[in-house]
Amino acid sequence: MHSSKTTELKSLGTKIETWRASNHLSKNALCKQFGQLGSTKTYGRVIDPEDALDDLNIDGQLANYLAAWDLIQAFKQNPKDTEIYADFDHIMDATTAVAEALQEPADSISRLVLITGDTGSGKSTAVKILETHPATANVTYSIEATEAWRESENELLGALLMEIGIFDKADDESGEKKKKDPRAGLPAGAGARLQKLIDRIDGRRLIIIIDEAHHIGPAGFNLVKTLINQTSAVFVLCGMTELILRINRTSHAECRQLFFNRLYKHIRLDAPEPGPVLEFFKRRGIIFETALEASQISNRVAQDSKGFGNWKYLVRCAKESRKRPNKPHTFETFVAITTAVKRHISLA
Repeated sequence: MHSSKTTELKSLGTKIETWRASNHLSKNALCKQFGQLGSTKTYGRVIDPEDALDDLNIDGQLANYLAAWDLIQAFKQNPKDTEIYADFDHIMDATTAVAEALQEPADSISRLVLITGDTGSGKSTAVKILETHPATANVTYSIEATEAWRESENELLGALLMEIGIFDKADDESGEKKKKDPRAGLPAGAGARLQKLIDRIDGRRLIIIIDEAHHIGPAGFNLVKTLINQTSAVFVLCGMTELILRINRTSHAECRQLFFNRLYKHIRLDAPEPGPVLEFFKRRGIIFETALEASQISNRVAQDSKGFGNWKYLVRCAKESRKRPNKPHTFETFVAITTAVKRHISLA
């Protein structure tokens, strides 16, 4: 029998799951966007009516899920602040490259898509679209690299196994301990983990995304190369342009084998240009007094964005504009908005 707090947690999980399904988010995308929900494994247990959650800290999980629900409510109240646009050219370049790599012949090893760009340039947006689009959501798995991966290939392999799923269905049904603690099923050594991962991919043409890929060290790049060689998965590495270039200089032999021979396409994401800036603001519901002022503003914001977060800077400006009187903007009123945004995020 569930305790009252466990029942409350599961009821909250049901609300969140209903919201997730109605917004066509994958569970992976949901847990990534609202980190308080924990891993997809934990989330799956919370929404499973048969799982008693006996080994979980119910008080802690309930607090986390209440915080996530508050964020979801805020998301519902201001949907424009979190809208993403799949049809902007820089995003289409990235997602199209992945879609094309999926169509590579079975014997091709050109199945690596490298997406580089500075903070706020659109890497996470492209990943989110791959995670949620009906054509790719069910075959997309994404993880985020950490600094610990630079020296440990075991960490990389363990994270991939945890995301893709350590066990097959028979394993899940046969062991209660495995069901409750998936890390207990991780093989100890790198060689065993690598073979387990190859077995779990099992010939499927999956999309495997590694975000913050600049944290991967030479051994990790060699592992990605091996996985491309021995599976049919498409790998997407996302990272900061400057840091990826630095890795190429310090680990050139490993990078050359991976990027030169197995690269399908390198997508470089840059700061937004004035035209897309203006289109972005229109979609966010921002109105300008004249076409000339709209042009002046978009040019000014495009220039500013290079030093203040690229597309993320546009998101902040649009959000700040909704705090002001709801009337068409002049160049002067919008400069006041950009000044406020820059003041809030400047480190100087």
